[in-house]
Amino acid sequence: VSSLSYKYQGVKNLMPVTINGDGSITGLSVGGLGSGVVNTATLADGAATAVKRGSGSILQVQSTLKTDSSNFTLSGGALSSILFSVNITPSSASNKILIHAHCSVGLHSDSEGQFSMELTKGGSSYTTLAGDAYGSSSRVLAVAYAGEGNQMVYDQQTIAATVMDTGGSTSAITYGIAVRLRDNGSCEGRINRHTAGDQNGWDFMPTSGITVMEIAA
Repeated sequence: VSSLSYKYQGVKNLMPVTINGDGSITGLSVGGLGSGVVNTATLADGAATAVKRGSGSILQVQSTLKTDSSNFTLSGGALSSILFSVNITPSSASNKILIHAHCSVGLHSDSEGQFSMELTKGGSSYTTLAGDAYGSSSRVLAVAYAGEGNQMVYDQQTIAATVMDTGGSTSAITYGIAVRLRDNGSCEGRINRHTAGDQNGWDFMPTSGITVMEIAA
């Protein structure tokens, strides 16, 4: 038997439902299944794709964790190079991107040790997620104080922030983290260690990283 066809009698203009030989059903309209016929347990794994999940659902998570240490240079109040980054490709331009970043930095300078953590997007400083403009102040994501003068040689701080962005496209987005020194002096820095090296075991090796999550709008 290639197919079976059923039709309710006594009801006009009702289309028949056909169970085909290959297991498919023809003539079944949206909402044609009774309440409770389809539930979570009957869905195949992965059947509910990102576009079918409700507002507020986490659609994907991307993360970069930096566990090694490396040096960088700060000069003239300029932003450092990007210290670490992560890529994410939103499934919808209207979806939100939740960003959490933490950066453990040691500085070595005779200038004041206040420094900023700044977010980059597409390789450039992203002030959309920074403090409001105020005089000549730099607009940054977050700040920390790592000591002053020679004290900074043995000091390090971890600075963290969590913010929400809008994807804005369905192309790949690169979010990165960089830092900036407060004044116009120059400074040698090291991520995940202070700059004095191993002090007879009295040293710490923390991590730095960034995690991004796409949230359904």
